[in-house]
Amino acid sequence: MAAAQNPSENANARLRLARTLSQSGNQAEADRVYHSLLNDLSGARDPEGVGYRFYAAERLLESKRDTPSVTAFLHRETASENRLTLPELYMLRTLLGPDPKLSERIADMELTIALAKDISRVRAQVENGAAWVPYGREPWLVTVTTAQLPLPGLVVAVSSSKIAPPGIQLLSRTTQGDPLGETLPGLHVEWSDNRLFDSPRRELPVTFWITGLALVLGIAVFGGYLLLRDVNRDVRMTEVRSQFVASVSHELKTPLTAIRMFAETLAMGRSRDERVRSEYLETIVNESERLARLVDNVLDFSKIEQGKKIYRLRPTRLDDVTGSAVRAMQFPLAQQGFKPSRLRR
Repeated sequence: MAAAQNPSENANARLRLARTLSQSGNQAEADRVYHSLLNDLSGARDPEGVGYRFYAAERLLESKRDTPSVTAFLHRETASENRLTLPELYMLRTLLGPDPKLSERIADMELTIALAKDISRVRAQVENGAAWVPYGREPWLVTVTTAQLPLPGLVVAVSSSKIAPPGIQLLSRTTQGDPLGETLPGLHVEWSDNRLFDSPRRELPVTFWITGLALVLGIAVFGGYLLLRDVNRDVRMTEVRSQFVASVSHELKTPLTAIRMFAETLAMGRSRDERVRSEYLETIVNESERLARLVDNVLDFSKIEQGKKIYRLRPTRLDDVTGSAVRAMQFPLAQQGFKPSRLRR
């Protein structure tokens, strides 16, 4: 903590300190450090974009100590106007469960990320003469301003549901309502007083209207389905990747912490007992093997996602597999007070 050069390093050090205190049985002191992180106003986040105060809240909920105050803190973060990252919103949803306001913020953030990926298409429509481009289900009305030094071109997005007058609903990717012209491509307005049905266009044959409406509606629904499928797929992949990165980060920190702790103990010569030193060295080797397996799993996951994973099936001894699993879990179970025993065959 004394060597920390910025708030993130300091918060990370305090989180590691609290975990060490908790594992050593000093839960009261660990809770004190976790609560200090809850009240940290520096906004420090880890490389995945998750604030350290949320990790502290997660640990306090797991220990079931002072749960009401931690839950109140999470609800305050959900209701506040603070800028939260998408991984933080996902973590809040995991800790609190379903919440309408939180779901709305997640939907807005996901739509923002999707818009950022699709901004080149929106920009092209604006450059082709569109004043506002509808985007998403709601929809959002999006435009790109002209760059005027010293300011660059800005992306402006407005929620149509919040600006439409009473009795008027703006629709996107639909044949309902009146189209608003080429400067608002794909955007229609629906009137609550059914003005559309009083239009002189009803003088045309009814069959013509039915056929044309069915054709346009079918094309619009199919196009909307394709767009919605692509957007949902990108959003799901973004969520899976965020959760995967967060999970892998947690899993990698555990063996690294153990290796560093035992290595520092041996380097400082605190243990003169040869048997204890041998146990420490064995633990370092086991945790290194565990770390290597985690890295191999990440690489295998990447190959599977790219379709490059090669599977080679071969006979394997069952006792080798179970022995590897036992060695992987030996140290974590020993820290919880479990002792090995021989099983009868």
